[in-house]
Amino acid sequence: MFCPNCGKNVPDDSKFCDGCGFSFANAEPTSAPEPAAEPAPAAEPAYAQQYAQAPQMPSSGYGQAAQPGYMPPVQQTVYAAPPVYPGSMVNLDAPLGVGSYMMMSLVQCIPLVGFIMLLVWAFSRNANTNKKNYARAALIWWLIGLGLAVLSVVVMLLLGVSLGSLVGEISYY
Repeated sequence: MFCPNCGKNVPDDSKFCDGCGFSFANAEPTSAPEPAAEPAPAAEPAYAQQYAQAPQMPSSGYGQAAQPGYMPPVQQTVYAAPPVYPGSMVNLDAPLGVGSYMMMSLVQCIPLVGFIMLLVWAFSRNANTNKKNYARAALIWWLIGLGLAVLSVVVMLLLGVSLGSLVGEISYY
């Protein structure tokens, strides 16, 4: 038989429902319907209506329902949007204009400040992606130039050519 409260299938000789604890002693006895001359249209079973109106049961703790037909309650949380201030919504992937590239090149020409700004732009979290890539490429060029300068000095020393001897050979007539 089925529990009229929750619709769970329980043995016929049970006094209580295993799912919801409903007492069958207080339930109205259901008698078998009298045979009719015409077959009655198939009605929806009483337990199916109970599923829609059954109280919400807690889950078993592993994401599975405690009883068949259990639907967890839907909690709708409305979050207030944070206030938006002018300039706070910055798109870090927006393309840079020509003026931005010109200003970066101008700042890069300042001897120590330019190098520090390249480091800041290259490794900052809040820098525009294009500015980061430009600064990283410029730092790579600086490293290549530094490597070539060191290499040329080493080659000159290995060849025995010094800058002092080259300056001494220049004569003014």
